[in-house]
Amino acid sequence: SSGINAEYGVSFMSAEVYSLVKNHMLPKKISQATVSSIQETMRSIGTKPDPLAEGMKLQKLLQRKDESDTEWLSRVKGQAAKANLGESYDVVCRNVFVGGLASAAKRREITLKLEGNATSAQALVQAEKFIELDSVPVKAV
Repeated sequence: SSGINAEYGVSFMSAEVYSLVKNHMLPKKISQATVSSIQETMRSIGTKPDPLAEGMKLQKLLQRKDESDTEWLSRVKGQAAKANLGESYDVVCRNVFVGGLASAAKRREITLKLEGNATSAQALVQAEKFIELDSVPVKAV
């Protein structure tokens, strides 16, 4: 596994793969890496999520038209788990959940009623209350 063999193997990588491997190996230079360390890096890139990239995906999420609020929160939480948010998990989930709701009216109502420290689960409870209210038939007078 000499540097020459590693350099030869690197010459067959696409520019995108080379860039990924190079960035994941920092601060070590790819030209100083062994074949086995490059292979290990490539395996790890394919198997573990990058928290920064996963966090960026989380911030772009929006509720689908055919998605219930419960399904929507579940999807938000699943993506948030990949972003390694630590103590910010509940607050970020709440913000993405409320901000990504398909209904602007529901978004406004929930935002007005939420406390600054409400968790994502509390945001879902608010959304479910609005769903229940929307489904109650109005009696004609």
